[in-house]
Amino acid sequence: MHIREGQPVASKSLQGQSGLSVSSATVRNIMSELEERGYLASPHTSAGRVPTAQGYRFFVDTLLQIGPVEQGAVTALNAGLDPNRSASELVQTASNLLARITYQTGIVTVPKPAGHQLRQIEFLPLSGNRVLAILVINERDVQNRIIELQQPMTEEQLRA
Repeated sequence: MHIREGQPVASKSLQGQSGLSVSSATVRNIMSELEERGYLASPHTSAGRVPTAQGYRFFVDTLLQIGPVEQGAVTALNAGLDPNRSASELVQTASNLLARITYQTGIVTVPKPAGHQLRQIEFLPLSGNRVLAILVINERDVQNRIIELQQPMTEEQLRA
């Protein structure tokens, strides 16, 4: 309930939605014991309980049942995570695939590489004083930037 709603869970709510034939007082006693053992915490006196980091860890390690990944998901992973794609494409694809496979929100972050190596840079004139800069970094990552110049430049000037 807490994961779904993001709010502290009261014993009466838990008893009502659990389908167990125990009283809310019994649920309250169990929740109190779980709090003493470090699995639950109470944000303030009149609130329900919320899981602690230890409670979440217990859930993930013992209660969460992880099933086999469907073959379609494996195929999508193999196709989508092509190592020849740029880093930004890989991150976006990984996030989308993670969300699709788990039916949850997918967030993927990558650490900043220790060293960026600029492999190639090209400038293409756009309209007016604007220029498109195309940067190839570390062989795979291609980035585009639009730059405003003080005065227009020809294609020849940009190549020099």
